[in-house]
Amino acid sequence: MLCLEVTINGQQRVLAGVAMAETVSASVSVHPGFSQAWIQVEGEIAPTGQPNADAHWLSSSAALGDVVQIRLVESDAPTTPSLSRIDLTVAHTDEIPFVCAFCGKEPKEVERMLASRKAMICRGCLQELQEIASNDDA
Repeated sequence: MLCLEVTINGQQRVLAGVAMAETVSASVSVHPGFSQAWIQVEGEIAPTGQPNADAHWLSSSAALGDVVQIRLVESDAPTTPSLSRIDLTVAHTDEIPFVCAFCGKEPKEVERMLASRKAMICRGCLQELQEIASNDDA
């Protein structure tokens, strides 16, 4: 199957691909104002008879001078992604969990979740957002 191989400084970090993938993407984002860079490898899968789900292979910071290589390869043994959903409007019967739209944690990993029609947020992220908003008001 067609996969994305991501290496950082010559070390393979992930071989992203899955037979039921709709998309697989790898990106490097630079945030100059914060002196930060991030590498993301993610996609969307279409499980048979189920609604689409999010696939996540890698989220990693990058440092100045890092060499990031993204290569298109053929492989029968890709890295297994973690799967999740954030849209509560999709009815499903598989075991793919709903997760916090901010931190990606499952309900069993957090104290409590709040849900809207289209996403969930855990209590910890909600408290962080409240703190940020309070600090901005001050």
